[in-house]
Amino acid sequence: MENPDNEARFSTWLPYVEDPAQPGQINYLATDNTSLLWFLASGGDGSVRLADHGLSRAYELAESSKDSLTGGQRALRNFINTLAEIPAVGQSNLLVFSREPVRDIADDQYILAERRLKEQVAGDNDGDSADDGTRDIQAEHAAAGKPAGRYVVCTTNLAGILHNRPQSGNGDGQIQLSISSRFSKNTDGHPVPLWEDQFLAYMVERVLHINLLHLDFNSNPEDAWKQLLIWMFPLYLHAALGKGIYRKYVRHEYNNSHPRGRIDVARHVRENTPFLGNVAYSRREYDADNPVTELIRHTVEYIAGKGQFGANVLGSSPMAINDVRMIRQITPRYAPYDCQAVVSENIRRPVQHAYYQEYLALQHLCIEILGGRGLNPKKTPDDSVHGVLFDCAWLWEEYMNQVLQGIIDCNVIHPRNKEDKANYHLLYNSASGRMNGAIYPDFLLEHGDAVMVADAKYKPEGNILGGDYSQVLAYMMRFEAATGLYLHPYVPRSTGSDTGTAISETTLHVPSGINGDDRTQLQKKQLSKIGLNVSIWDANGNEVPDYASYCELMLEREQELQSRVTARLGSV
Repeated sequence: MENPDNEARFSTWLPYVEDPAQPGQINYLATDNTSLLWFLASGGDGSVRLADHGLSRAYELAESSKDSLTGGQRALRNFINTLAEIPAVGQSNLLVFSREPVRDIADDQYILAERRLKEQVAGDNDGDSADDGTRDIQAEHAAAGKPAGRYVVCTTNLAGILHNRPQSGNGDGQIQLSISSRFSKNTDGHPVPLWEDQFLAYMVERVLHINLLHLDFNSNPEDAWKQLLIWMFPLYLHAALGKGIYRKYVRHEYNNSHPRGRIDVARHVRENTPFLGNVAYSRREYDADNPVTELIRHTVEYIAGKGQFGANVLGSSPMAINDVRMIRQITPRYAPYDCQAVVSENIRRPVQHAYYQEYLALQHLCIEILGGRGLNPKKTPDDSVHGVLFDCAWLWEEYMNQVLQGIIDCNVIHPRNKEDKANYHLLYNSASGRMNGAIYPDFLLEHGDAVMVADAKYKPEGNILGGDYSQVLAYMMRFEAATGLYLHPYVPRSTGSDTGTAISETTLHVPSGINGDDRTQLQKKQLSKIGLNVSIWDANGNEVPDYASYCELMLEREQELQSRVTARLGSV
């Protein structure tokens, strides 16, 4: 391992902090599922050394007296405590994908967790010590100068960007934490900021139709937050419309010659004098054109007024185009000048029915967008943490679903694991007549009579072991499948000859018999680890020039993955 004292200086964004006691914004840079440890500070002789004032040290300060801390240290302590002690879905100022509307992240999922420090290189399991690009470099630096066994603060599988609002009015202790994907590193092997993470951006765009790279969190974070809320609108709209068009009783006023309702005497006298045959009346109707759908319509027109940006959002997918068209059709009473009144009505009367919780989430989002608030820290309480987070494991699974659905002549069944709808069980109890052992396979692939089980794993190949094997083998037995697949991200060695390899593949066979592990007696069942190259290196080992080129490269790699899976199905 390289000596940290000889480590070169990095850019402004580091996985370490310069000095929490100094005023001004502190920028942390990290990846998911890695350690947040000591920072690299310059010594008096110009060398770089490990210091003890980073996030891990701030966590240790949690029990210290507030009076003994500077403003920056106090803000850092509160920031860490918030992320480590309050579940992500329990923080109202965080947008967590997919708490709403998909409700995927567990209620006890924390942004930071306490783990025991150990020196380990990802990928050293199963005897493979290859550097696959996901090494926990922060932990390696810490292990070089600190004894193993110490508890440290680590990120979890949530990626995103977080801000705080310090209590001090002079900006002392402003903190920003960027958590990117562990599979996205720069040429030096260190984390990249969220707005340079092409792999995470690609998954988000494929699954959520949001382009993170269009958002400038670095130089203009306030506008970036507002734009992010707007990009979220089509997703929330589609989830709400999935429950059907929202209808409620609304009182409408009429003035015609066919009264059917309560006559409004005062309005009738005012509008129909002299009497010409019309009658002013009102009646309650169970209508799709109501304050909630009007709020959605005002949000649609507000976004449409954003020029090309708005057109990109509302036209981000055929799903979004159809949803916008439907909202416009069901709101014929829309009037631009009613916007403020409609917003006020929705603030006073939020959606109450439990069945329409997706509309409640959409209602809150629309109010935020029309209010121009974004996720502005000025609008949040002191010491609160705000930002946006993505569950990388969920994103990878849904992204793999997008890829597998493109396989021709293959029926892809993708049970919704996190919705807790058990469609499959391992066992049947004939005495009680009940099914036992609910299971949630990620994917079941059918091609003719052939069945194959696939599991999406957001982890390096070397970390797929132990319980992962038992899980898929149980699925294979249940569905009588001869082959099981693990689909995982793959990062080639940046200096090796495999940078242009689109797919990595490792095949594992299941031994047979009870006389030990006889390698000559193998069952027909086998497991395959198939890795999709997600790096920024093209087939020639050169870094792609831009995000558009990366998207084209990923499409080529996906086609190769589909071919490998098809070949596996054909051999079953």
